[in-house]
Amino acid sequence: MQYTSSQEQTIYRSLAGQLQLGFFQDGERFPSVQDIASYYQVSYCPAQRALKALERNGLIQLCRGKETVVLAKPHENYLDSHTFRRRLTALIDLSQALELLSPCICLQGFCAMDQDTYSDFLTKAKQSNHPAKRLYQSYDQALRSLGNQTILSLYYDIGAFLESSFLDILTEKQGKEAGQCFLESLTKSLCDSLKDCQEHRYDAAERRLNKLRTHFFQNTKQYFEQLQNRFHCEEQETFIWEPHKGRKKYCDLVAIDLVCRINEGRYPIGVKLPSKAVLANRYHVSEITIRRTIDLLNQLGITRNINGIGTEVISTGDLSLTDEFKPLMISEHLRTFLESLQLLALTSEAVISYTLPHCSAKSLESITHAIKNAPTNLGSMTMIHSACLQVVIDDCPNAAIREIYEKMLLLLLNGSILRFNGEQLISQWTDVYKELSDSFDAGDYQSFAKAYGHMAQHTFRELKERLRTEGMHEVEKIADLINSERSSYGDNYAGGNR
Repeated sequence: MQYTSSQEQTIYRSLAGQLQLGFFQDGERFPSVQDIASYYQVSYCPAQRALKALERNGLIQLCRGKETVVLAKPHENYLDSHTFRRRLTALIDLSQALELLSPCICLQGFCAMDQDTYSDFLTKAKQSNHPAKRLYQSYDQALRSLGNQTILSLYYDIGAFLESSFLDILTEKQGKEAGQCFLESLTKSLCDSLKDCQEHRYDAAERRLNKLRTHFFQNTKQYFEQLQNRFHCEEQETFIWEPHKGRKKYCDLVAIDLVCRINEGRYPIGVKLPSKAVLANRYHVSEITIRRTIDLLNQLGITRNINGIGTEVISTGDLSLTDEFKPLMISEHLRTFLESLQLLALTSEAVISYTLPHCSAKSLESITHAIKNAPTNLGSMTMIHSACLQVVIDDCPNAAIREIYEKMLLLLLNGSILRFNGEQLISQWTDVYKELSDSFDAGDYQSFAKAYGHMAQHTFRELKERLRTEGMHEVEKIADLINSERSSYGDNYAGGNR
């Protein structure tokens, strides 16, 4: 299909992945176009086009007035396919990323599930005769309970890339019957964890999820280790997350972030902005995007180009500039920002704990600088978030996590408009700051990661409440976060102290 990041392609790849997993067989009904549109929260047209594409590729047969017929899987034997061999390195990496990220995301999804959804979940879990599908639906419901389209987008792309690799590896290593029993035990553990969350036993739920993580990924680890050297000459495909299904204009987002930095005094009047290459690297966009950004700042009278020297800051922005950026204040952009902030709050403790032992001295110094120079307003959190996100992007040994956090950094630019007035104070900032500063000064990576996770959650709660009070009621759909007193998400990965 031509547009790889379109809604149509997302639906196509997701449904093809489910066909590869063996869903919709043995009399199980294939979803209608209305079901698909509702499930993926899109209009009728992309759902219909995705179904037509599945039919063109010989995977299904659409029958007017009758149920859709499943004809074939995308691959007869996925583990023997060229696609699997080309993705092997990325699959190993993605498996490690999921092992790290999924427990914390699943825990919060279960905590967010209301009683009606919980009852419906238990009913559906008993209806399906497909063990893999019951496990799939359990985790899918946890994701949907977060009310976060950005997280769903991430897992759609992950699922499309994985296809049936985990299930096929399990079947090959344990056999079909033993593999199904294993999946049943995992689903039971997941349901027990959900019950713990419903009864507010969050620590018990977390322990179950961490134990389940170990059991689930041990088979794939062993299998990947055996294959790693066999296909090392194959040209490898990388995992890419496309959170924006369609073209995205980033220059406005980068421009408002730069205006905020100028207002915060990080680029005073008379100084030059970093070069286009440096800015492109910082924001993970092309130099063409940065050139358009600078043109926009010049038009607004914020900067001017000096031939042979660079771009000079000539004025600070004022609130009248928000008229130029009104498109960035619409609910769609701010919701994307809050969803991305929720994803950061869910995963940051595990990711920071995993990454810091691998950081260069330069990266550690950047965190030190951000902490020591942080003011007491919203810009302070932004400085520390930016430094830690950049450290993950630069130094995390896991390519999938680097990819996810690189895209997250761009998504968070949707909220730059919120800090345009740099005087906004953050409640309880002294306590948050002390926890961060003390742990980092002590060189205790796990304590710093925990403190950073607390800060990310605090930022999410503060800004969600602010958007709510300013009349953006749809943020209510994005789930609040539950704190667990103990946290062991990074225990298998953290490197301890410096």
